[in-house]
Amino acid sequence: MSHLFQDLYRNADEYLDGARDVVKNDIKVEYKYKDGIRTGYVRFMGNSRRGEAKFEFVGTNHKGQIITYHTQSGKNF
Repeated sequence: MSHLFQDLYRNADEYLDGARDVVKNDIKVEYKYKDGIRTGYVRFMGNSRRGEAKFEFVGTNHKGQIITYHTQSGKNF
């Protein structure tokens, strides 16, 4: 489980449920990956103390399976 979400989820099942919630309810995006175009999902979390936008990001593999769930800086989008 990502240390970035350690205060939000108590275990791996809750962590995966969080990722599934982003997939179900938030913004679908396509992104370039080394083996082609993939589908991801993003949710705005708010701004950091320095005013930088932060997002939750869920990435999928070519089969559409969740492979990553982490925070992402708005400047990377």
